[in-house]
Amino acid sequence: MHYGSLSSLQKFSKDLHYFLRVNMNRNSYHPFQVWIHWIVFLLVVASIASVQLHELMPKGSEIRATFVRIHMLMGQLIFISVVIRVLARFLIKGPEPVQMPQWQTG
Repeated sequence: MHYGSLSSLQKFSKDLHYFLRVNMNRNSYHPFQVWIHWIVFLLVVASIASVQLHELMPKGSEIRATFVRIHMLMGQLIFISVVIRVLARFLIKGPEPVQMPQWQTG
């Protein structure tokens, strides 16, 4: 999208405001936060799987080196995803804290 004029900038601002407020129900997380959570989970699983598969391959083989590169790529994607997730946490409010029973609060 190109937002060159002031009216376009105002439209972008409204679009962003709408996106951040899609989930007005404060009993759950915003759909984007849920989505990025599961993306990070899948990247971690892929990273662990690539290390485990790497160990099964013969030393010096091209496939073993490929699994190392996949593992490194997964690490970089995890880092980027976590940065996005932290930024989203600051921009999009989470659910209200759950009231705990008195015996759990001390």
